[in-house]
Amino acid sequence: MNRILSSAMVVLFSISGPGTSAQQLFTYPQQLITYHFTADDEYVTSNVPLNEISARAFRNFIRTFGFVPAAIWRKEDQGYTVRWYTGDSVGYIVHYTPRGMLFDTHVYFTPRNAPKEIRNDMKQLYPEYSILFVNELADGEHPLYEVGLTGDGLTLIVDVKDKAVQAEQYFTPSR
Repeated sequence: MNRILSSAMVVLFSISGPGTSAQQLFTYPQQLITYHFTADDEYVTSNVPLNEISARAFRNFIRTFGFVPAAIWRKEDQGYTVRWYTGDSVGYIVHYTPRGMLFDTHVYFTPRNAPKEIRNDMKQLYPEYSILFVNELADGEHPLYEVGLTGDGLTLIVDVKDKAVQAEQYFTPSR
């Protein structure tokens, strides 16, 4: 990680339009800054200068997920949020506290790349339904899965924790 951080040489501003100044960049937090690490030819994107991101959060992120060049860091009042997608369309949102401690992790799966165990469980418990989506919320030892199922003109949302269905919600399409 030190090699990555110490090799930051060039700051590229990903702003469209001529005449945009650095002052305008830091005035509007929705603008993103892209940092290029020349040694690895990798990029990190953030809505604030990289030195405003908690070093503890950044180290924890690298230790947990590795270096994710497509990750977008955002500094917010409640802490830091990191978002990225993998090559197989799995979406990640990781939240850190203002002090840089991991708060929770949200993982969004499509039916094709959902965890095999969840797919098999849903196939056994609800054979007449097909999976729409699977969301994973990890904020402790055991993740909570929210599974969206559809079939027979209904949409069913199932919460699964510790391999047991915790709740079921049925929805019918409005006409």
